[in-house]
Formats: sequence, C-alpha cells, structure tokens
Amino acid sequence: MSSRIFASFFLLAHFAALTGCTGNQYATPRTIPRGTVSHTVALEGSLDFRFNGEPGDLHPRYQLRIGAADRVDVGIMVGPFLGADVKLNFLRTKDVDMAFTPGVYYGVFPSMSYGFDEVTQIVRFAAPLSLGFNTSKTVSLFVHANAAVLADVSEEDYDYGCYPPYCEKDVWSVMPEVGLGVQVRVTPNIALTPELTVYGSSKYTTMPGIHGGLAITFGAQPNYDEFDEKKND
Repeated sequence: MSSRIFASFFLLAHFAALTGCTGNQYATPRTIPRGTVSHTVALEGSLDFRFNGEPGDLHPRYQLRIGAADRVDVGIMVGPFLGADVKLNFLRTKDVDMAFTPGVYYGVFPSMSYGFDEVTQIVRFAAPLSLGFNTSKTVSLFVHANAAVLADVSEEDYDYGCYPPYCEKDVWSVMPEVGLGVQVRVTPNIALTPELTVYGSSKYTTMPGIHGGLAITFGAQPNYDEFDEKKND
C-alpha cells in the first residue's frame, strides 16, 4: 500500500481516539452483493478497567447480513444486544473502502444497584464510520470510529445501595470507541475476522475498556474481483 493510504489510516485512528460501546462489526466496510445472505458467529469478551482489568465472561454473538441493494446491506445482531443496522458503502475502490453503518440496539444487563433483583435496560444508538484497506483479494484491514449514544430506559432509580458514581440515574450517556480488525477470506464462502475495540468512559463505564472477539462468517462475502483484473501492458 502507498504512503498515502497509511497516512489516511493513522489520521482516522487519531480521529477515532478523540471522538470514537463495544459494537464489534466483524465485517469490512464493503457490503455483500445484492440478494445474498451471510451468517456470522463470534465469541467475544471484555476487559473493563472499572474492575482492575478483570476479564468479563465470554459470550457468543450471531449476525445476519442481507444484501439489500448495490453497496447497501442490512444487518441483524443477537448477542449482548439485540439490534439492526444498515451499511452504506459510499466509497469503493480496489485498495480502499469506506462505509457508514447507522443502527439501533437493545440490551438487558444486571442492575447497577445491589440488593435489588431489577435489571438495567439500555438502548444503544450508533453510526460508526468504517475505513478498510484491501491488501489482496483475500485479506482486508479495517478500522471503525464511533461515538455511541446510550439511553437507560429502565424504570429503576439508583437512589439506594448503588455503586458510586452510579447513584444518580442519567438517561443519556455517550461512549466513544475505536475498533481495529482484519478479515481473512479463507474460501469464497468462509471468512475469519478477529477484531479488537477500545471504548472510553461513559455513565456505564467509568474508565476505558477493551472488547475483543473472533468471528467466522459463512455464506456471501464481499466481492473483491478487482484483484483478478489483468493490468494492461
């Protein structure tokens, strides 16, 4: 890749660190072809520095993507959150792709108060910007930058027996994140995608944390046939 591509990568990473939940994409910015379907299964976990960097439980995630139109696909995710998004692949070249993926997600988590059996219900709004670098027909690197908006829609008030600083309920909070991953398309219908996301402080995460996972995708893959085209003599 050219020095210009590397410069773009580091500029976006710097921007993400300043402006960027833990919504791993497990996908490059390039959408799957229209009328096709892919299935992604991932195993993931987190290190939350609220608890001295102790690892959280591993959990599975399933994602379904459907090619809705040229350079547009729709995703449905089941995991810690249940949600849906739309990927708009507005820039597509042989070497570089970019996409915008607005989505909304709903999750239920243990309450921040102890002594109660209630749970915390969170709605997450996100619109990550993704930049991908295609090093070959089978390998792509990508980075996601995002500032997720979290809304606490539970009825519980954190006015007693809560973990500081959660003793006052805030309905809205913002969580910055930046994710980095690599996709290896081992066959035309199977891809492996490890991804690591660093997320910042919010009402629900008082200190930064790390969220990582490994995914395998079956079915339709993005098309990178540009690498098969022969150069003119």
